[in-house]
Amino acid sequence: MAKNIFIGEIIRNEGIRENYFLMKVKLPVSFDKPMPGQFVMIRIAGLSEPFLGRPISIYSYGLRKSAVEIELLYRV
Repeated sequence: MAKNIFIGEIIRNEGIRENYFLMKVKLPVSFDKPMPGQFVMIRIAGLSEPFLGRPISIYSYGLRKSAVEIELLYRV
């Protein structure tokens, strides 16, 4: 699968239990439906140091009229 770069907007990031968070990200409709086991690399735009990109698997995917929304479940 080819590598693509998309600019997303975090529309929600909330704690769901101790040390676990659910982040919802809005992406362009050109973001394809993910395959099982696929992940995204999360980076802060314009900032490369000291933070490295983090691979996170996609928890859920939703196609809307004007955007795609994905949810990422992660532990801190």
